[in-house]
Amino acid sequence: MPTLERREDLGKGLAPELRARLRRGEHEAVAGELAGAGQHAEAGWVLEQIWDFAGASARYLDAGRLLDALRAALEDGAPAAAEAVYLALEASGDAEQAEAAAALLTKRRRHREAARVLEIAKAPPTERAAALERSGDRLAAATALAESGMTREALEALGPLPVHERRDLGNANSDANRHAAQLHALAASLCWDLGDAEAAARHCQEARRAGAFAGELGAQVRRLLARALASLGHDLAAQLVLAEDEAQPERSPTELASQGRYRVTGTLPAVFAGAAYVGVDRVDLQEIELHLLLAEYGDLDRPEPAVLTALDRFAAAAVAADALAHPAIRPILRLDAREGLLVMPRREGPILRNLIRPPGLAAAAGARARSLIAFMLEALAQAHAAGLTHGSLFPSQIVCDALGRPLLGPFGAHHLAGLVATRTGGLDELLAMTPPEQRAGAPASQAGDIYMLGALWAALSVGRFTPEASALPAADRDEIARWMDPDPDARPPAHEALARIRTPIGDLSQLAGDRFASISADSGSFPPPGASGSGPVDRRLGRALTVIAADSWTDHELDLLCTARNPWLQNILDREGRRFQLAAWPSGCRTLEPGADWRALIDARALELLRASSEPNAPQASETQASEPSDDALRDALTARLDSSMLVVTPAGELMLALDKLLPR
Repeated sequence: MPTLERREDLGKGLAPELRARLRRGEHEAVAGELAGAGQHAEAGWVLEQIWDFAGASARYLDAGRLLDALRAALEDGAPAAAEAVYLALEASGDAEQAEAAAALLTKRRRHREAARVLEIAKAPPTERAAALERSGDRLAAATALAESGMTREALEALGPLPVHERRDLGNANSDANRHAAQLHALAASLCWDLGDAEAAARHCQEARRAGAFAGELGAQVRRLLARALASLGHDLAAQLVLAEDEAQPERSPTELASQGRYRVTGTLPAVFAGAAYVGVDRVDLQEIELHLLLAEYGDLDRPEPAVLTALDRFAAAAVAADALAHPAIRPILRLDAREGLLVMPRREGPILRNLIRPPGLAAAAGARARSLIAFMLEALAQAHAAGLTHGSLFPSQIVCDALGRPLLGPFGAHHLAGLVATRTGGLDELLAMTPPEQRAGAPASQAGDIYMLGALWAALSVGRFTPEASALPAADRDEIARWMDPDPDARPPAHEALARIRTPIGDLSQLAGDRFASISADSGSFPPPGASGSGPVDRRLGRALTVIAADSWTDHELDLLCTARNPWLQNILDREGRRFQLAAWPSGCRTLEPGADWRALIDARALELLRASSEPNAPQASETQASEPSDDALRDALTARLDSSMLVVTPAGELMLALDKLLPR
């Protein structure tokens, strides 16, 4: 890299007579003669001896010694000399010299100029932003990052911004107010790009308090504030903001239209019709999937009445199924049939199609395929009872949540089949899953749903579509054959099929296969009262036990119990007054033998964590309660009721306190 100092003493090469003239003080004349002879570098050296740094910088530029020219210009201090060097650096395009120049400027604490030279050197935007931050210009630093696409980093570079309750709008043109308006306007734009409509609106309002009403900045803030307010549901307020400049002829009337609530961040395969995207809801910042069912029609094409009718039928079935709120039915956030818009939470797991691969779940995970089918069948049984038909149980349209549970897509998706020329699931999926009567032209039916679920069960078990009957698990072969009977009338209804294969879905151990069943058989254990399979399924909580706390429990003790983060306690899923919803015990749990010394077996920390002082979120004791008794209130309440029957041994060999036994006492 070129050095920042003179690489040699240029005076040593001068002729003796010239050096003698320099000793007599004829520097300017000697410098002129050297420059006329083409020895510009030596002329610059001569001028430096008499502190004519501006002239020396010009001579060094003529010699092509940009670093020496910059050093001399900095010594001179005049902006014009340094500007000439910067222009020469830009024209040269020499990144190595530019980096060396930026290092010199940083050493001299000329950070703004260093940032300019770093841009010439094509340095990373973070280095340029750091130089601008050192110069004290947060606005320029954030702008540099934003222009490079580093939106989040740009917002962080702005740091905390000034917020004022009141501003003197008469001083809107003051430097402080103008700078504050620019800062908040940039922050609003960055927040909008990140999908935070609320923060964008807040910064727009601060920019307006600082006087951002007129000019291009005022128009930018006004448009952004309108979009943010509209996306938050304040349409009237958005229209009032845009109406402020109604007298301006260049204002487009379309600005008063409702603005977008969703920010698109990527594309997805269109599994239903049209186009699909992944995005962010600007209101609650939730990741979502956007399905534009009419995307293929464009902006000018008007869908035919038959298409709109199909959308209405699809919407009616999908909304009715969504109202069931079953955990196996994928929720719908918004469905607008007229606009062809379907919004759902973004899936967190893979599609079920990815699980159909050799050797199949029957060989790899035991009862997992049966459990997955039972989970979906439970939702189908509830929907069929409400008179609904799904009609499109293709594995490419069934997604999995974060726990690996399959979620059925919107009901009535078969009505959308006419909106697309091809399906995304593939021909093998279409041929294997479609019931024979539908291939012959019959409409979708509940019996067809059972056929499709049976075909899906077979494919998951073996790992391929349309397997031979001999390849199916022996325990499931006959049931799958009933579901896939060519005669729709011979197929069992959903509630009857569910009763025959019902698996305790609330017990997650079933999803891992038969491992826990063997543990229970070997240990002679038995499920305690309330184990999974004996209690009802709550739509929000899954398999749960309902327990009413006895009158012997005080409200303060119950409050402490709910705030205790104690891993030895049975999980509390919900509470309403003295009514508790508790997690059911999985298969393989057992209670201690009667008369067992539970104090010697239980971990001491299980009781220590019952002290209120160990829980930061515990409710404060009232002034009438002594602090020490309140600290031990929960521990004393539990230990007074404990005996060996109140402790449950899990399949992992851990002891837990059974609240379903303790609370009624």
